[in-house]
Amino acid sequence: MFVELHILQNFAPSNLNRDDTNAPKDCEFGGFRRARISSQCIKRSVRFHPTLRAFEETAPVGLRSKNHQRSLKDELVKLGKPAREADAAATFLFRRVGFKQKQEKTSVLLFMGNDEIRRIAELLIENWDDVIRIADVDQLWEECAERIGGLVAKSDDPRIASRGEAISRLIVDAVAGKKVNGKKLRSLNALTSEQLAPLLEALKNASEDQLLKLDETLNQDDEAESDEEETEKVPEDGRKAFKKLKETAKALKELPEAEVDEDAGDDAGASERIKKAVAKVVKGFRETGSTATDIALFGRMVAEVKKGTMNIDAACQVAHAISTNKVEMEFDFYTAMDDRPEPEESGAGMMGTVEFNSSCFYRYANIDTDQLVENLGGDRELAEQSIAAFVRSSVLAIPTGKQNSMAAQNQPSFVMAVVRDSGLWSLANAFVKPVWPKRDDDLVTASISRLDSFWQQMAENYGESGISDKAVLALSDDGLTSLKTFRVKAGKTESALDILVNRVLACVSESAAEGGQA
Repeated sequence: MFVELHILQNFAPSNLNRDDTNAPKDCEFGGFRRARISSQCIKRSVRFHPTLRAFEETAPVGLRSKNHQRSLKDELVKLGKPAREADAAATFLFRRVGFKQKQEKTSVLLFMGNDEIRRIAELLIENWDDVIRIADVDQLWEECAERIGGLVAKSDDPRIASRGEAISRLIVDAVAGKKVNGKKLRSLNALTSEQLAPLLEALKNASEDQLLKLDETLNQDDEAESDEEETEKVPEDGRKAFKKLKETAKALKELPEAEVDEDAGDDAGASERIKKAVAKVVKGFRETGSTATDIALFGRMVAEVKKGTMNIDAACQVAHAISTNKVEMEFDFYTAMDDRPEPEESGAGMMGTVEFNSSCFYRYANIDTDQLVENLGGDRELAEQSIAAFVRSSVLAIPTGKQNSMAAQNQPSFVMAVVRDSGLWSLANAFVKPVWPKRDDDLVTASISRLDSFWQQMAENYGESGISDKAVLALSDDGLTSLKTFRVKAGKTESALDILVNRVLACVSESAAEGGQA
């Protein structure tokens, strides 16, 4: 089952959604220039409308951020783990799952719900001793590679210096072997620059072909490993190729071992147990899923994670809003006076221009209720609450661009909700020919009339057999003909919007009771 929204919304002079030149976004449609508001802008306005954010009290909502690693660390601290260990575990886990990191941030925006962060934290704590042990060693691995990389980068051989970071990773992996070997890592990290000098000198004897082979093996895509296998910092072929460099291999073997404490817990089954614990947590991260309302509605794609089920198919489609009328951009020339000018100064303190337009927008969106129920883990009650919140937020949410200087707080003049089993209809083509105000009809009334007429044409040609119900909210009957009988009016205790939402929910609930998904 699907719920469709068709909205006509006329805005006063505004610049609600800007392009890279700070001009209002626009497009060509039907051979005419139209004002446009992007679907991304509309979805963000809906996501952060109080009606949808109210779900935070009873159900999770998502946040799109590069800072979820810090969120996981904070959750672990909240659950009683020391800040240093929490930081090491969060950093290790995000890296192991596949996210590239810069300081405490992921390189991409990640859409996650607070419920996911909490479940991942709980899973980490279940396997804490094993995870924190390898997380500590993983952090030590990075510190060791960074220190040696700095030394290699200072080499007087430009072939070696330019590969400082890559060669340091190879050295650390070749010396330490498996990353759970904390003792060798500590020993390597304790060596002085003088003790490492023979190794760096031996690198100069490597041929350019050998160095290129190292580059090739180091940059292999190692994403094909299974969840049960431990991801290596350096591919196995890279380690082997490095050890085959005769002079370097000899220098590696002759490196002294610094005196360090024995790595606790190196019993016979420790390595295998740790690998299994880490694989469990990594798999849990990839497959945890979210019941966040906005993630369920708008979906999620995580290209960095090639395994698991972090991708979520959106239950909702949102079109770019386009103006029903042909639009011409206008310019506001502004000046700002200096409230405390020098005595000899006169005129404006600054001046400039701002582009804007005034347009009546047609907006379209739909929800696949079956997909929404699936995304919310089969919770039909939460799905119905989400539908109600989405409809309300879509009607009431307004983009925030330039509002402080233009205050285009204009509510829709027309909203039609359609509940149907199949056959989605966008009515954008009603406005292929731009609408013009007439002597007796303003732009909004003319747009309503055009949409009403186009709906009738669609119904006559394609039929309405798949439509369960439709409800229209309009400020008046002006412009309505075929849709006039479906206009809802406010009651004593309910607004017209309340009645429209309740009509949608009643139809969705009835379908579920008859054996539908939602």
